Amino acid sequence: MSDPSSPDVATPRLVRGEPIVTRVLDATIQELARTGYEGLTIERVAVRAGVNRTTIYRRWPNKGELVRAAFQRTTGAIDFDWDTGSLRGDLEVFILRAHETLISPGMRAFLQTLLAAEDQPELLGLAAAAEAPKLAAVLAFFVRAEQRGEIRPDLDKALFLDGLLGLLVVKLLVHREPVTPSFVRRVVDHVIAMAAPPARAPPVARGRR
Repeated sequence: MSDPSSPDVATPRLVRGEPIVTRVLDATIQELARTGYEGLTIERVAVRAGVNRTTIYRRWPNKGELVRAAFQRTTGAIDFDWDTGSLRGDLEVFILRAHETLISPGMRAFLQTLLAAEDQPELLGLAAAAEAPKLAAVLAFFVRAEQRGEIRPDLDKALFLDGLLGLLVVKLLVHREPVTPSFVRRVVDHVIAMAAPPARAPPVARGRR
């Protein structure tokens, strides 16, 4: 029995009015997950998307441009620019939305491609460019929190964000455990405790002479 997910199986051609760009970029992400960047071909993407190769080449002249567009669509699928008015609120929303992003098939393909791209600086550059706006929006959480006095001024915000993302990756992709409300509270409590300014010591009462 044929595998319907295989690109070797003929896919019906698109009918008028279907979103061709979405079909092609979805197919690109699916192929990346299956073959990695080195094995990705325009021909297989075209078959999976149900379009002619010339349809793809008219919009994206080479594989790098196609992957760049697919990455931008994947990393930009969820808006990460918000302000709840507190670090706790911002982090709670961030964890939930990051969870949605990390468990998507597109993001898994994105991560798999990066792990296999150590000797491909061009591809790594494409991925970094796709991620930059989202990371800048998340780092703004910590800038606002510092202005409100919620975190200490000497905190390395970029390194701290890397650690938070690492927790989520391990939770979701290594341990394969769900992100529960209890987990969100634990993480946020931990993050706030580590980032908070040092508590001021109470004034020492002077003894009577």
